[in-house]
Amino acid sequence: MKTREVAEGDFTKLAAAVRKVHFLSHLSIGEIQTMCRAIELVEYTPGEKVVKEGKKGDAFFIVYKGKVDVIVGKSLFNKGIAVATLGPGGFFGETALVKRTPRTATVICRTKVLAFKLGRKRFQALCIQNQNFRRAITIIAEERIDDSLDKTQ
Repeated sequence: MKTREVAEGDFTKLAAAVRKVHFLSHLSIGEIQTMCRAIELVEYTPGEKVVKEGKKGDAFFIVYKGKVDVIVGKSLFNKGIAVATLGPGGFFGETALVKRTPRTATVICRTKVLAFKLGRKRFQALCIQNQNFRRAITIIAEERIDDSLDKTQ
């Protein structure tokens, strides 16, 4: 992983991506601007793990460019089940941040990936400052937990 500076044009695309994330789409322009200022741009290589199931969650991601595979049940002796492929605008990582639980999936880059990353400290600050943001992200985290349990049963 390599952190890159977020260019002015990236902020415009980030704001558009945030608007497309259904649980964040109701945020005001000011709330989106605040969120965008808290986000980093990170680069990953094909095959690189962005997050690993069972590990502590420290960030929420929105895919900017490229594709990632979401895999549950991956371990040393089990290759796991691919439950999704996410491209630009796809997001992951919110469940571990909201619930303070270990990661519920492994996410591996299928291609070179640029992703917007919101780290734990900035995430917590946004949740304290913005009730709409906290409510929205809590709802989607609960939905994702329910969905992942359904797919593994």
